[in-house]
Amino acid sequence: MKGVCGIVGAAGSGKTRLCEVLTERLTSEGFHVAYLKHCHHSIDFGSIDFEDQHDTGRVRRAGALTVGATDAATTLL
Repeated sequence: MKGVCGIVGAAGSGKTRLCEVLTERLTSEGFHVAYLKHCHHSIDFGSIDFEDQHDTGRVRRAGALTVGATDAATTLL
């Protein structure tokens, strides 16, 4: 089964935590999870670290096979 899920909410509302929990649950049931974060600011290639404490790193550690970030002009996987 394939699907796409979008999560939207205000800053500090728990979006990343929800993504962590969903990723853990889905991967435990055998699903492959990819995570793409939209950034409202420009992406600085030198500052992206998908293993850090930011959203992408947290969801990666929760089990996402692919993580990425996108802004108005750039997509980084």
